[in-house]
Amino acid sequence: MFQEWIESRQRESGPVRQTLPVFDAATFLMVLTGWLQRREREVIAYLVEENRVLRGQLGGRRVRLTNDDRRRLAARAQRVGRRDLRGVATIVTPDTLLRWHGNSSRGSGPTDGAAPAGMA
Repeated sequence: MFQEWIESRQRESGPVRQTLPVFDAATFLMVLTGWLQRREREVIAYLVEENRVLRGQLGGRRVRLTNDDRRRLAARAQRVGRRDLRGVATIVTPDTLLRWHGNSSRGSGPTDGAAPAGMA
C-alpha cells in the first residue's frame, strides 16, 4: 500500500526524496552535553561504590593519609564544595576536607587531627 503511494507520487512529480532530519548546532550540543553529564554521573557512582568496597575491606580500620594525601584531597574538595561532597566523601567528612584546605591556604598545611600547640 505504501509502496503504491510512493510509485504514484513518482509518476506525478518525479522521484521522491527521503530527507533526514536536520539538527542545528545548539540541539547537537545539548544532546552531547546531556550524554557527557550522564556518563560523568555513572563514573562518579562507580568510584563511590569502589570506595565503599575498599573501605569494607579495611574492616573499620582508619585510613592513614600523609600530608601530601591531605593536601591533594583538600584541593579537590574545595572545588567540589561541601554540599556535593556529602554525597561522595567517604574517607573523611566534608567539613574535615574543607578545614584541611583552609589550613593549607593559610600556609599551615593540613594537620593530622591533633590539637594545635597550646590548645590541649
